[in-house]
Amino acid sequence: MENLPITVYASPRTGYEYLIFPKTSKRGAWDNDGNYYQKEHIQYDIVLNGHPVQFSLTEEGIPSQVEHFENPGPDVGSRFD
Repeated sequence: MENLPITVYASPRTGYEYLIFPKTSKRGAWDNDGNYYQKEHIQYDIVLNGHPVQFSLTEEGIPSQVEHFENPGPDVGSRFD
């Protein structure tokens, strides 16, 4: 990754240290008058051992995304997996 990580997040569950890389992008949006403009968004890429494993759309959401990665729960997979 070309950007420097903004922080290191240590998981309270496992103690693993995740690097957090903010990635800025622009997307099209429209104002109330219907005028098109470019809106800037930040995505926080969550990396473990050099591999992207998850992302968050807010900095506050990073802990819950790491928790979901480490403990995905019953909503991932199917009875055929």
